[in-house]
Amino acid sequence: LMHSKQKDASADQFFNSFSLTTLKYRPAVLYYDTLLNFQVNTPVVPVLDEEIRALVEKSSSEEFLNGIPDYYSYYPRNRYAAFESDSTGESIYVTIHTFPKYYHAEDSASFWGQQLNLKRIGKNFIIKKNEFFRKSDSICGYRLELTDTNSTRIIHGMVMLRDNRLFTVMTLGDSTAEMSSFVKGFFESFQPLSRKTGPSVFQNKTNAFFNDYYSTDSLTRKRAKDAINYVHFGKEGLPKLLQAIKSLKYGDKDYFDNKTRFIAELGYIKDSTVVNQVLNELKAIHEASFDTSSFQNAAITAIANLNTEKSYKVLKELLLLEPPVFEDSEDYSELFENITDSLQLSRILLPELFQLASIDDYKELINSMLRDLVDSSLVSGADYDSYFPKLFFDARIEWKKQQVRDEKMLDKQVNDDDDQEAYMYGLSFGNKSSSSDLESYAVLLLPFYESNLQVQKYFERLLTSTDGGLQLFTVIRMLKQKLAVPDSIIKSVASKDEYRGRLLAELEEIGQTDKFPAEFRKQEDVARSMLLRGSRFQKFYAIELFDKIRLNHKNKTGYVYLFKYKLMKDDDWMIGISGLQPLDTRMVSGKGELVKLTGVHLNGPDPVSDQFMEQVKRLQFSKRRSAEYFFNSRY
Repeated sequence: LMHSKQKDASADQFFNSFSLTTLKYRPAVLYYDTLLNFQVNTPVVPVLDEEIRALVEKSSSEEFLNGIPDYYSYYPRNRYAAFESDSTGESIYVTIHTFPKYYHAEDSASFWGQQLNLKRIGKNFIIKKNEFFRKSDSICGYRLELTDTNSTRIIHGMVMLRDNRLFTVMTLGDSTAEMSSFVKGFFESFQPLSRKTGPSVFQNKTNAFFNDYYSTDSLTRKRAKDAINYVHFGKEGLPKLLQAIKSLKYGDKDYFDNKTRFIAELGYIKDSTVVNQVLNELKAIHEASFDTSSFQNAAITAIANLNTEKSYKVLKELLLLEPPVFEDSEDYSELFENITDSLQLSRILLPELFQLASIDDYKELINSMLRDLVDSSLVSGADYDSYFPKLFFDARIEWKKQQVRDEKMLDKQVNDDDDQEAYMYGLSFGNKSSSSDLESYAVLLLPFYESNLQVQKYFERLLTSTDGGLQLFTVIRMLKQKLAVPDSIIKSVASKDEYRGRLLAELEEIGQTDKFPAEFRKQEDVARSMLLRGSRFQKFYAIELFDKIRLNHKNKTGYVYLFKYKLMKDDDWMIGISGLQPLDTRMVSGKGELVKLTGVHLNGPDPVSDQFMEQVKRLQFSKRRSAEYFFNSRY
């Protein structure tokens, strides 16, 4: 920017002299960091007080911390270093992660896959470079470059492993410019110090763990016991793990807790060469623990975790013989998470598993598993025909409860003392969990629809429920199964602002948009409904259309509808956005790429249209991977 007292002064000299120059740094020096265990050539060196640094180094060391009796943390804390240039603004950040004492990675491919997590990174960035390097027999890693579309910014990264420490070096730069001498030299010269800080992550730690577990030092022994759940025993550690289980005696300190946790670890040894041995051992433990339910429960949960055809057959036998009873409902959920980890295998448990459905703790989990199997087309009605009578009985009882809720809702609507002029949008009186139960029963009963008249009558009741969400779910499920649904019912769902957009979206998904009523095929009506589809249990005093604008979003052009809404009569108007709708206004869409109730008030100094456009831009930016988290925050 140039200022002058003369109106006709020429700025050519100033602008012609403007040029870009490379960043200049003083000569690099060799910097040693004995606390974080690395060295690097860098012209930018942190200024640190050596006495304070020495004190920090001593007080934060794992040796010092582990010597504190009441201190325990299996995972060491990450450590950080920052190299920042005040003159150029460039910064390089180093993170040092030390792996726990008993950590063991079985192979390098799975280790690097877990540490780099490129699948997750690829959702937010474009991976321009992913290059493996090896500096020596003990030092290797990856060089990364991450970019994004329509941006010149680039993240240079390097992840380097030595023994039990992982070093991450990162900086943000510009892809149109060459690396500065600072950044280039830092990445080329950075390496861990040669001193040994621990065993390699690829070294099996089973012997080290059991040496500590049997140690005569009480603190060392306690630390090992606390770490049982974190140790990867693998097939090499199986003999010692079994020996530890057998050596525990009643009366030993923490006898029940230690033995239960050791039994649970057997379920993670899935190597094909020993998995049958593990299964036999767990079955033997279960049989020998007839008077100790905690050991039986641990054995059954471990068997469910093995995920083999043979283990599921044994699991079915034991579940029917001695169904586990847990104090904590979360333990039932954990058991069924293991069981349903493979739906193909969990099918083996049917139909015998239905015997447990008479137990309240099991019924919901069994029904949920069966629903997943039906949805995955792994079972048909014939596979659980014997379970149908109980299923249908429970479904009718649940419907009776829904009727009571519907009646209360109607009574509330008739006797509502609220302002009768209030226009109430998005208000649902239904019980979400109860509606969910009815939805599950609907899925499970549909295979019997055509062969059972009583089931047909049951679905007629679901279709007339005043719970719009349940009504919508039933409509879509029946249409998906090519079952006839009265046009009047579909029209009833489409007439509700809260459900119109969801109905259209669901019909699009199953390829039956021809069922969407023509009288509601209006962009403004659908856009309003799309705005309300996520507002379950939320009251709105009023919603009004402000404008619609033509917008290009991700190479697609359409209309975005701008609404103003308020929750209470005396509230300020707030901004609502709903789009995209097709350019051909005779068409409608239920996809909803740009839909948001912003919660932002229309009371700023800027023109109303500008306030709307600012929120539209923010919503667009939030759909970009590089800006998702920033623009999803109101602040």
